[in-house]
Amino acid sequence: MLAITLFIAASAVSETRNYCGSSWTDANGRCQDSCATNFDCTNGEHCYDQCVSCKVNPTTPPSPPPAPTPTLQPYIMPGCPSEHPPGQISAKCAESIALVWHNSGGNTSTCQLAVSVALAESGGDAHVSGPNSDGSIDRGLWQINSRWHPEVSDACGYNPDCNGKEALRISRQGTDWSTWVTFQQGINTKFLTISAQGCAGYTPGPSPVSPTPSPGPSPVSPTPGPSPVSPTPSPAPSGKCHSLSPSVTDAWCNLNCFYTPPNCPASLCKCSR
Repeated sequence: MLAITLFIAASAVSETRNYCGSSWTDANGRCQDSCATNFDCTNGEHCYDQCVSCKVNPTTPPSPPPAPTPTLQPYIMPGCPSEHPPGQISAKCAESIALVWHNSGGNTSTCQLAVSVALAESGGDAHVSGPNSDGSIDRGLWQINSRWHPEVSDACGYNPDCNGKEALRISRQGTDWSTWVTFQQGINTKFLTISAQGCAGYTPGPSPVSPTPSPGPSPVSPTPGPSPVSPTPSPAPSGKCHSLSPSVTDAWCNLNCFYTPPNCPASLCKCSR
């Protein structure tokens, strides 16, 4: 039994096989069919013997190469230039970004500065990306950085409204732009004038209005006779008048019913003596 075992072990050590491939590396790396002669190989392949790391017909196929990342097509905000860096900025372009800022929750007092930073960063291209030397990417209208703000996904970064909401949050509601390079270097200042025009010119959607409860029937002012004139002081009347209608008050009844001549419609007032 011992001799048989040794014979098998010796055979396994000395065994060599030929494998089809296009090179030694190819044969060792992906090991296709074993072969005796080149005629056993598929077209364009040859036998390579004494492979040291081969496995015949591996059960797990090699992983396919990763699919290439799709390139975003430019998404130019209405009225904005398509070239990079941007050329002349129009008021219409600034209005488009001002509307994004408004819809994101930004207010009018911070609009001019916010729009100027966006114009300096992206020129109005919501899909523009800016690669950096550290491997991070600046994304979208306000060029939100992927390293410093990993919580902002690419889907959000390249969406104008979502980018605006994140810019509002990061800038402390539009009051702190110190982390934006274009603000640090003062590049945004050349866009301040056109940004002011854009912020003044955009038309936001209608704001929701709380419904006003429907009032009851509006009181109808009575048509009295002659306007009451304060009478000459005289003894106070012994009775009182009360209103019978919501359209007049007790005070109106007392003044008019005791006036000379009296104006005291029975449908409006009742007096007691």
